[in-house]
Amino acid sequence: AVSWAIEGARRGAGEILVTSVDKDGTQKGFDLDLIRKISEAVSIPVIAGGGLGKEQDAVDAVVIAKADAVAAASFLHYEQGGIQRIKSFMHEKGISVRIDANE
Repeated sequence: AVSWAIEGARRGAGEILVTSVDKDGTQKGFDLDLIRKISEAVSIPVIAGGGLGKEQDAVDAVVIAKADAVAAASFLHYEQGGIQRIKSFMHEKGISVRIDANE
């Protein structure tokens, strides 16, 4: 996956969405090791996808895995939390997020 991310960046990708098939849909957290390896290997933004189950998972993706953004599909689809709840939690943990659409 790291080699493909590097190749994608070399070919002009503007960002990379990293989704581990082992974590996608589980809501048990992101594959932090994979995301970190890719984040460190490329100079374009990396989006963590697949696995968000609680707000702390989003924080871990940014702080530990060095992701630039977080995708939150199932977490939002099954009404476990709203986007504002995730953003507020991340903001409380010192992560810069847009709190509303005007920022």
